[in-house]
Amino acid sequence: MRIIGLYFFALLIAGSCISPLNEVKKDPESITFTTDLENIDSLNQISLPSWKHLVSVKEGNAFSGKNESVLDNNNEFSVVFEQKFGYLHKILPEKLTFSAMVNANAPMPEGSVVVSVSGNKYYRSYPIAEFIPKADNWYKVIASFNLPDSLLMSDQVKIYVWNRKTNVLRIDNPEVTLYFPEVNKD
Repeated sequence: MRIIGLYFFALLIAGSCISPLNEVKKDPESITFTTDLENIDSLNQISLPSWKHLVSVKEGNAFSGKNESVLDNNNEFSVVFEQKFGYLHKILPEKLTFSAMVNANAPMPEGSVVVSVSGNKYYRSYPIAEFIPKADNWYKVIASFNLPDSLLMSDQVKIYVWNRKTNVLRIDNPEVTLYFPEVNKD
């Protein structure tokens, strides 16, 4: 027992030598949200679901697995990442990136990656045509967006691919990465 007591005393002394004021702790630089679209039922059952518009998900010739988000004349929006900033992290992101594997039935399709925050508080789109030079091939589409400082934790972000109904687009493995400023903690 005496040895255990001395051991805890030594740990207490060693721990007091480390000053928390000298430690710099940083929040994670980024958080990534991704889905392979394979288990749609589990995406619906999450208490705060972030992946929505799952009606676009169909079984087909996906990039990986069986399921893909299909955009055509009847369905102009892909699966959507949608959530309030406050549910994603304790600070606001300064930037976000969307990436996905995309296949089109024609080269240079008229689709766009869209980021919308609380209606039109922030709205940007990025055309995907330059990423898809040939039809019926899978290509990785990546779009980055710098977010304004005026956003609030209560604002809701939506990120998706929008098809202008001129082509058929197939989306698989969507991924959203939020990048945060470095923050020192006391």
